[in-house]
Amino acid sequence: MFRRATSLIAVALLLAVGSARGQQASVYDKSQDDRLTAIEKRIKDVESGLASQKSDLEKKIDDLTKLMAAQTSNVAKLTDTAADQKGQIQKLTTDVDSLTSRINTELGNIQKNLADISRSDGGRYVPNISAAMEHESFRQDLQSAVNYSLKTRGTFRIANKTPTHQLIAVNRTEYMVPPAEELLLDAPVGTVTTQLPGHELMNWTLAAPSYYESVDIVPTVPPTRTIAERPIYSPSSLASPTSYFGASDYLWTSSRVITYP
Repeated sequence: MFRRATSLIAVALLLAVGSARGQQASVYDKSQDDRLTAIEKRIKDVESGLASQKSDLEKKIDDLTKLMAAQTSNVAKLTDTAADQKGQIQKLTTDVDSLTSRINTELGNIQKNLADISRSDGGRYVPNISAAMEHESFRQDLQSAVNYSLKTRGTFRIANKTPTHQLIAVNRTEYMVPPAEELLLDAPVGTVTTQLPGHELMNWTLAAPSYYESVDIVPTVPPTRTIAERPIYSPSSLASPTSYFGASDYLWTSSRVITYP
């Protein structure tokens, strides 16, 4: 395209130059030489400008070709990325559906288990122990839980409220308790036996929930008529039960027995 345009311009210029030279053959005109020189210079300038424009245009075309190739590559990458994301979304959807199905199955199993081990009681559900006790495994688990939660030892307190030392046997082990002092013993849960010299053996109970029993050794009181009645309990006596007894010249008495003169 550029070559054709250049050729046409060159032909036109040559025709003009030939015509001028034909005229020069008959009559010499110096001004015509100047015009020819100017025309030749213009032709060279035009050729130089066309060559520069051609070079710039070829460079732009090359840059545009490279840009189109890069954009085509980017489009291909975006297409691959979109396809990969579509696959990931499909896999995620499948995983969510599977997880939802598992959760619904587990919820169904939990509801069934709750229905088996609980019962309605005034708008709320409480454990159905009776139904659960029919299963041997539950009875064994319950027994293990109870045995694990119960303590095997507790505190047995002996307070000497007499003015002399007192010798006392606790579970057949003798201890000396100074006057106006107390002795704290770690004893096994259940029946605890005590005995003062010359007196009969007495039994005490060390059990839940306090795992604590307290007895006092007190001086003998004047003979009184003692009436054994139903034990009287109070919050304080339940929190820290205390019993009384005496030895030698001291009398065994109990806080759960009412005495009358």
